[in-house]
Amino acid sequence: MDNPSSATHGAYLYFLAFIAAVGGFLFGFDLSIVSGAELFMTEHFQLTPESRGFAVGCAVLGCLFGPLLIGLGLSDWLGRKKVLLIMALLFGVSAVGTALARTIFEFNIFRIIGGIGVGVASIVSPMYIAEIAPAKLRGRLVVVNQLAIVSGALISAIVAYALTPDVSGIDASQCWRWMFASECVPVIILLFGLMVLPESPRWLVQKGRREEARGVLTKVSGAEQATRELEEIGSALEEETGTIRDLVRPGIRIALYIG
Repeated sequence: MDNPSSATHGAYLYFLAFIAAVGGFLFGFDLSIVSGAELFMTEHFQLTPESRGFAVGCAVLGCLFGPLLIGLGLSDWLGRKKVLLIMALLFGVSAVGTALARTIFEFNIFRIIGGIGVGVASIVSPMYIAEIAPAKLRGRLVVVNQLAIVSGALISAIVAYALTPDVSGIDASQCWRWMFASECVPVIILLFGLMVLPESPRWLVQKGRREEARGVLTKVSGAEQATRELEEIGSALEEETGTIRDLVRPGIRIALYIG
């Protein structure tokens, strides 16, 4: 018979992974929703082929900055949870801003802001899941984030179709605004979820807050397992080293080139 306590810990762990994976959902949703809105916003703003191409692809410019911010130590400085909050706010600002944009310049600015959120989501969502999960479930739970990304892309296509004039009855000059505004729904879900999301135990240990980390790990996997994982995290942090030169070492170099 399954241990009821283990089932409770497992349910809590999957709940945390689900909340963090909303960042992955927004990743897929944000980059894909523009495909459904493209035709209508092109007519609304009377875009040239060049300006249309930039409007559709400019979010990718923002994607470049998200990993740079994380790579420069933002998540190590503020913590994973606060960076997830910043990510949610970036997505929210982008959704509202693009929906209310009066000019294509304003639209592009807010799309780039959303792109920064996508870049942050690509790093911090799977990072949080990996750091909160026990080793035996880590791979399975990180895959949840990948599933969330493709689910976001799929749902964005369904939402865009549902908001087209023929289906929704919304005027063609305004329906694209509702498509971008629809992103506010998962943003709100993420913001409420972050209220109960604990900080990453790895980050807490890194900052010398071991008892707080123990409390989080106990909720996730039980007291006995929490003690073992706490020791493993501490040992890993003590042994952890890394330089730019390591990126071109055999083995890692091949993965870098593929990436």
